Amino acid sequence: MSKSAKWVWVWIIALIVVCTVVVLEHQKRMEQGARMTLQSVLGTSLAQIWSHYTDILELKSMPLHEARLAEVRLKLAAIEAYSRTADKAVHSSLLNPIAEKMLALSDSIRDSYAENGRFLEADEDKYALIMRDSEALLSLMSEVYYVPESQEGAEVTLNISNYDGLVALNKRLEQDLHGYSVK
Repeated sequence: MSKSAKWVWVWIIALIVVCTVVVLEHQKRMEQGARMTLQSVLGTSLAQIWSHYTDILELKSMPLHEARLAEVRLKLAAIEAYSRTADKAVHSSLLNPIAEKMLALSDSIRDSYAENGRFLEADEDKYALIMRDSEALLSLMSEVYYVPESQEGAEVTLNISNYDGLVALNKRLEQDLHGYSVK
């Protein structure tokens, strides 16, 4: 092989190496951008879920009333939608089943009120369950979805762990639903 052919091969190999590095760096930036977008979507969803549960808890000390129930139900419907998004972001099914069960409890209260023209003691108990579990869920969300010791506790993680509390809350809600024979 001639000397000039060797230099051509050296330049071709160098060009291949440079192109490979450029492509790999581009791919790395794209993956990082996608991850940041997903974290942003998760963070926004969790903030909305948090806000709506906090709004529900502001009604905790007030007696059950048809307008309050309608407000709680509206908040729970929004929570269900944001929970679905959050669950998809972390490839799990933790928040949405809880929201669905709380929404089913509120529907059961609404249906009972429509049937009886008043709230029964069982309806008051279901409403109290929604409040109790909303409060429990907020502390669990902090433990599961946020990076410990992050600045102001605001950094979300896509790699969740330690979600046993959410699973237990979901199971407890499932038992409560069966205990009240909610449709």
